[in-house]
Amino acid sequence: MALKMRMSSSMEKWFITDPIESKKEKTEFTMFKNERLSFQVAFRMHEEKTFVLQYNCPVVVGGSLAKYATVRQVGNIMNLNPTYNVNPGGE
Repeated sequence: MALKMRMSSSMEKWFITDPIESKKEKTEFTMFKNERLSFQVAFRMHEEKTFVLQYNCPVVVGGSLAKYATVRQVGNIMNLNPTYNVNPGGE
């Protein structure tokens, strides 16, 4: 089983079909004093032919700033009706 990870801005949109390599990795962040820093880590775990869609693993944050960190897990939710009553080609 292989695990691939990519760090990116919290504003980056990730979809379940996006390959990890399709997004540019962010390795440095800039912020103002007392500003909250947000970023996301996307990962894919897969075996040779089968993707693992769900699994649980502990996330450990270390270092001198660990007590200020908050970790949240975001999952994928299917949207069967993304628009309602819209003409084809419309906004």
